[in-house]
Amino acid sequence: MKKIFTALSFIALFSTILSVQAKESRFQSLDIDNDGKVSVEEFTIKSKKKEKSTKAFVKLDANSDGFLSEDEMAKMKDKKNKKDKKKKNNEE
Repeated sequence: MKKIFTALSFIALFSTILSVQAKESRFQSLDIDNDGKVSVEEFTIKSKKKEKSTKAFVKLDANSDGFLSEDEMAKMKDKKNKKDKKKKNNEE
């Protein structure tokens, strides 16, 4: 029983680490100048639909400072996950 608990604890810890790394790598991939924040230019640089991306950026910029922080990006992902989960539940 102790081995099972240890294995489950390890799996939970590993999943948490992977989740944090995925969040950081997404943020870091957008933060081109490595200043700890994502500007609208950095956010839209690879977008083919700049106007749509810019509108999305404005919605995500909760404090309207012209930059996205890691927290703002995390909230975006949380909202998306909740929306996806709700959509999935409605389909079932």
